[in-house]
Amino acid sequence: MLGRTTGRILAAAWARTPEPLRIRVVRALHPTFLCSVLGLVADERGRLLFLDHRFRGAQPRALPGGFMRPREQPAEALARELLEETGLRIAGAPTLFRAYVDPYQNNLVLVLHAALPPGEPPAIPESFEILGGCFLGPGELTEIVDDHSRDLAAEFWARR
Repeated sequence: MLGRTTGRILAAAWARTPEPLRIRVVRALHPTFLCSVLGLVADERGRLLFLDHRFRGAQPRALPGGFMRPREQPAEALARELLEETGLRIAGAPTLFRAYVDPYQNNLVLVLHAALPPGEPPAIPESFEILGGCFLGPGELTEIVDDHSRDLAAEFWARR
C-alpha cells in the first residue's frame, strides 16, 4: 500500500496532468462497454411498436432500438434510431423504464418509454434493417416476437 506522502505526490502530479492525457490514462486502465437503447414506443391506445428486423433469426419481431453513439444522450439515441428505422418521431421526452446489463454483449441497455403524437400511426416502411412493423397490444404477441421484447412488453403493460 502506498504511503500518505506518495499519495500526495501522485495527486499533485495528476492535478497538473493535461485533461486529454488524464482521459486517455483512465480509458486505458478501465474496461469499456457498449450502451444501447430499447424503446417501449406506445401509440395513444397503449399498443407498443414492434419491428420486423431483417437480420434476426426465428424471432425477428422486436422492440425498436440500437447502440448509442459517443456522447449521445439516451433520449437522442432512441429518437435517432426510431427516425432512421421507421421515419417515426416521438412526442415529448422519453422516460427511463428500466436499465440492465446484457451479459452476452457486455452492453448496458437503457429501456425508455416514449409516446407517439396523437393519431393513427403510419405504416412502417421497409428499410435496410427493417422489413416492417406493427403496433401490438396485450394478448397480440405471437411466437415471432423476441422473448426478451415479450417480457419487457408484459412488464410495461402490468405497470399501467
